[in-house]
Amino acid sequence: LEINDGLAKIVLANEENATLKLLKERVEGQLFLENKARLYNEELKEKLIENLDEKIVFDLPKTIIEQEMDLLFRNALYSMQAEEVKSLQESQEKAKEKRESFRNDATKSVKITFIIDALAKEEKIGVHDNEVFQTLYYEAMMTGQNPESLIEQYRKNNMLAAVKMAMIEDRVLAYLLDKNLPKEQQEILEKMRPNAQKTQVG
Repeated sequence: LEINDGLAKIVLANEENATLKLLKERVEGQLFLENKARLYNEELKEKLIENLDEKIVFDLPKTIIEQEMDLLFRNALYSMQAEEVKSLQESQEKAKEKRESFRNDATKSVKITFIIDALAKEEKIGVHDNEVFQTLYYEAMMTGQNPESLIEQYRKNNMLAAVKMAMIEDRVLAYLLDKNLPKEQQEILEKMRPNAQKTQVG
């Protein structure tokens, strides 16, 4: 397989004037975005969430926290050993205690959701439904699943809204990180940024 303009036309089938130069720029751009996402997800995202949780204080609806605790508790049951699940089923006190152990995580999760939602509205950051479907389609292709079946599964379980919210959260956090990225991290990203993209950044 020759790496030339012919290959570029195959890979970039939707581009009218696909060239090897354009293909290289696209690959460099994708690598830059992947490295940026890795830097954000592995090092910075959790720190930003912790800062938002610590610095922003407001009252939260108790019913929503209780619902989130129920959700975390139910999800935890799937990863527990059979013996532990049985002991919780046999003791209402143990089950209540286990559920209560999720209160802090539930409170933080609800709080961050409210903060992200407010920031998204303020900064006009959103996600279209077709972007959610594209994300699920990509996930299905990467895991060897049928895209239509996966999307229908998410729809039946009322999980599309959760996927959309997770995508909005990622965009809001990326936006905040872009604005407040430490100088040393900016320098790291700048070294990885393709020349073609440098000229597009104001």
